Amino acid sequence: MIDKTINWKYLGLAYFTLFSLGFIDNMRGPAYPEILQHFQIAPNFGSLIYTLASLAGLIITVTARWWLFPLGTLASIRIFLFTISSSSFCMGWVISSNYQFFWFLASSFLLGCSLGGIGVAANIMITQSTPMLYRRNAYSGFHAMYGISSLLAPLFFTLSQLYLKISWSTPFKIIAAAPILLCIYSFFIPKIQTKDDPSVQNTTSNVKWSHRLSIGLFFGLYVAAELSLSSRLVYYLKNSLAWDISLCAFYLSLFFTSLLSGRLIFTFFRFSWKSYHVLVTSAVLSFFLYLFGLLYFPILLPICGFSMSIFFPTAMTWLAENYKTDFAFMISSVMTAVGASLIGMHWLIGFLSSNFGIGNALFVGPIFLIFAMIFLLIANKIHGQKC
Repeated sequence: MIDKTINWKYLGLAYFTLFSLGFIDNMRGPAYPEILQHFQIAPNFGSLIYTLASLAGLIITVTARWWLFPLGTLASIRIFLFTISSSSFCMGWVISSNYQFFWFLASSFLLGCSLGGIGVAANIMITQSTPMLYRRNAYSGFHAMYGISSLLAPLFFTLSQLYLKISWSTPFKIIAAAPILLCIYSFFIPKIQTKDDPSVQNTTSNVKWSHRLSIGLFFGLYVAAELSLSSRLVYYLKNSLAWDISLCAFYLSLFFTSLLSGRLIFTFFRFSWKSYHVLVTSAVLSFFLYLFGLLYFPILLPICGFSMSIFFPTAMTWLAENYKTDFAFMISSVMTAVGASLIGMHWLIGFLSSNFGIGNALFVGPIFLIFAMIFLLIANKIHGQKC
């Protein structure tokens, strides 16, 4: 039986918007060696495609109050769907037309704008489309869409070359059609006005700066811990443990499968635990799995994906439960902290890897989780209730 309290059109648009964004974002990984070879650039220069995208996302989230509140979520989603499509098509076009690397960086910057904008707008759309009873399930399913895209995108990129015999730049052009189709579909969805719609909220908030900081830090430090593992796992296994590259790739696939499995479980099943208790349990388990995986048993590193899987969706639910009238404002604040944390994390691990080796550098991951737990405790204490 379909629950009529859920706005399925809004929910579906949010889900498939994140899926299309994740698909394009995760195609850059398998294409990365080809990008370096095509433009004849070194890896440290090639990494600018990720750094500039993160910077663009940070700029968009910092400025969210000036575009989100006047436009509302639906119009914002339409704009960023267009920028996703444009960035993907431009990436493929720049490569096939043999333009300079600068134009590929410009396309990456445009993609980063979409990452930041959709990170804010689509998360708010989840609160608009679902009642509180199903919100944790809805957020788990929402972030599972990114996990699905992270598994399918490399497969699509590889198989399209093996069986369709097309250039490696062509998949970027093909997939650019998906966001445009979603954008067209969005015009058939009636706009809803709720208290969760940023277009009917004030651009200011009564939430103190110290509260926003503690909440932003526990979000940002957790995401930094998760991305430190997923982005460096293959590099760690290959260079620190001298494993075969195929086994390293298998462990990375296992990590994303664990991450996706956990989110799917929490999508289809409702658990009675309070959000705060789920967050603490997830952080503690992830800390020990991450630490013991580095020290003793590498198999625990991909399994860590399962314990991490529920943290971010539940944190979004916790935020919605505690800041109902300020949720849109808090989302932009949180995503700004996440963007800044990711930039800092990538720089720190790069610096430590160059000077002390990746095996030592990755210990910042468990440290991030410790501080994420500390700021979670502070944020929950400040609010005055355990949710």
